[in-house]
Amino acid sequence: MKRLFLFLVFLFCVQSNFAQILTAQDSAFDAAVERCYPDWRGYYKYGNEISVRAEILAKIDTLDFSKDTLLLIPKQVAECKNLKTLILIGSPDINWQQSLPVLQKLPASIELYVSVYDFNNFPQAYRHLVIGIQLVQKIIGEGFFGNEYQIINKIPANILAHTKLKYLDLKGSLFWQNEISNIQQITALINLEQLKLSYCGLTSFPIQIGELKNLTELNLSSNNITTLSADIGKLQKLKSLDISSNKFTSLPSEIVKLVNLRKLNIGDNPLNALPAEIGNLQNLTELSIWSCQLTFLPDEIANLQNLSVLNLSYNQFSTLPSVIGKLKNLKLLKLLGNKNLNMASVCNILANFPKKIGITTDYEYAFWYYLGGNEILPEDNTLLLVVFSEFSNLPTEIGGLQNLTYLDLFGNYGLDIASISNTFAYFPKEIEINVGVRGPFFPAINFLSINLPKTSEYSTFFPEISKIRKLTKLGLESNQLTTLTPVIGKLTSLNSLDLSGNQLTILPNEIVNLTNLTELYLGTNLFTAFPPAIGKLTNLTSLNLGYNKFTTLPAEIGKLTNLTSLQLWGNQFTTLPPEIGKLTNLTSLNLSFNQFTTLPPEIGKLTNLTSLNLGNNKFTTLPAEIGKLTNLTSLNLSFNQNATLPAEIGNLTNLTELNLSSNRLSTLPVEIQNLKKLKNMDLRGNNFSPAEKQKIQQWLPNCEIYW
Repeated sequence: MKRLFLFLVFLFCVQSNFAQILTAQDSAFDAAVERCYPDWRGYYKYGNEISVRAEILAKIDTLDFSKDTLLLIPKQVAECKNLKTLILIGSPDINWQQSLPVLQKLPASIELYVSVYDFNNFPQAYRHLVIGIQLVQKIIGEGFFGNEYQIINKIPANILAHTKLKYLDLKGSLFWQNEISNIQQITALINLEQLKLSYCGLTSFPIQIGELKNLTELNLSSNNITTLSADIGKLQKLKSLDISSNKFTSLPSEIVKLVNLRKLNIGDNPLNALPAEIGNLQNLTELSIWSCQLTFLPDEIANLQNLSVLNLSYNQFSTLPSVIGKLKNLKLLKLLGNKNLNMASVCNILANFPKKIGITTDYEYAFWYYLGGNEILPEDNTLLLVVFSEFSNLPTEIGGLQNLTYLDLFGNYGLDIASISNTFAYFPKEIEINVGVRGPFFPAINFLSINLPKTSEYSTFFPEISKIRKLTKLGLESNQLTTLTPVIGKLTSLNSLDLSGNQLTILPNEIVNLTNLTELYLGTNLFTAFPPAIGKLTNLTSLNLGYNKFTTLPAEIGKLTNLTSLQLWGNQFTTLPPEIGKLTNLTSLNLSFNQFTTLPPEIGKLTNLTSLNLGNNKFTTLPAEIGKLTNLTSLNLSFNQNATLPAEIGNLTNLTELNLSSNRLSTLPVEIQNLKKLKNMDLRGNNFSPAEKQKIQQWLPNCEIYW
């Protein structure tokens, strides 16, 4: 009996793990399709619209799973009838035998990219489809410092014989470098377009690579190469070359013959100068010369007019080379780690640069997001500078950057606020400045924003900051403020004020002077009464009063007729005043986590609402007027006490999301079947019988219902 019990437990575990694997493959498939088709709902979210799903999948020609770790090829891949490319790089543990049903249904002309420990393990019948191989080191044990790997010491014969290969990745790792002894045989792979040989222990350039005339990408990074032979000059189709982290003391002259190069990474080499011939590479869009020993750049760099990314981080520049000011198409200039760099020289060189300029000194953020392989570039008309400086006083020359739109000084905790106000007191344009909380990197709009550093003296901050006449956005969130100085009333250009996350109970009367204010955030404070002054801020479009201690909303709320968003969640409201009906421009209303039992009939006048959140209250019924909110796309009624819904809910024909979970419902009005656009409906935590569930599902065949 005990053995039977253990067997059943084992069987359950195996089935559970298998179910988890299938779930992982489903998620990976949806993510891959969404990268090609952003409006993809998810494979199982099309209900009876199978033909719509099939039509979308028929348009997919490439599926890239390189960001996932798969154990099986998702079965849904077989439904992509016109698939031309399937990328499975990064998943060497795929069970090929269990994936055969999918492989058998793939188009005969498909091209496969796979990761393998041994190409012999890939099904023989489908090897002719493979044009890309990543050969992966296999774990052979566990050592003191972690896993031990079997290094790759030669290119397997079956790979060399696979002459249709276009992609070959033989890279090792920092602690387990490969030692390719037969690299000279690489010439057999005459169709190769991409070759990756990083961490392969190379001490010289394999001259045989020069015979691979179709190469467009070559990665020789993280080796011990000191020179390149003239043979690399034969690679006239090369567009990307990475020789970073080697031992070059000068840029090999052969590289300047590669006139079709778009990307060149020569970083982390003991270079001390670049040759003038670098200017010949006029098709370059990205040039990385990080962690070298450069102190200047040749004037010929100015010829690289297609350059959009230039990485000069961790060099020895004391002044910014003037030639950079001539690179009019630059989008990203990295200057991290040039410890002696004079910011005045940077500002002087870029004073008349013809683009918007953003500057960040946020080392950590820049390091993870901008030194990695996934560049996120600003818009075409913007140049972002990534620098690393700990300012105590802001260089006055920064005020001379007439096109400056964004200045991120996060982490400069010793910065004198007075130096900011002195620099920008008469700045002619609106910009965004962040000296405290990290803000967005590439703002879509231009404004001046100051985030108060927690280390600043509150008493000195406002007198200084009020000097900046064009201050339009002020963020003081999460600073443990208990009072707000009347000086706030001098900032009459403000259109956005964020005071959330403090300990405020009142607002000074002077806030009524902020007549240009359109956004006011007072969430997560200690307010118990609605500040009367708010009723006079009639230009407000967004008001957040969430998570305070309000119990009533005064009639004055009706004066804010320009509001489009009103957030009242997390308080102790029980009713709304009839004046709420005057806010006819509202598109978003959040009343969740309060004590509401009913809504006034005037709620029906808010006909522009698209989102209404009534969750976590004490509603037992809803007014029929809710049926007048015909523009609603999202309605949340979860965690209430509704036993029935009004028939008028069937008028909300634009609803796509409806949350009715955790109520007392046992039936829905027949009018619910009018909601043809409904994609998701949550009915969990109610009292529906099996028959009722079946009826509702028949009413809404294209809606995913959670029971």
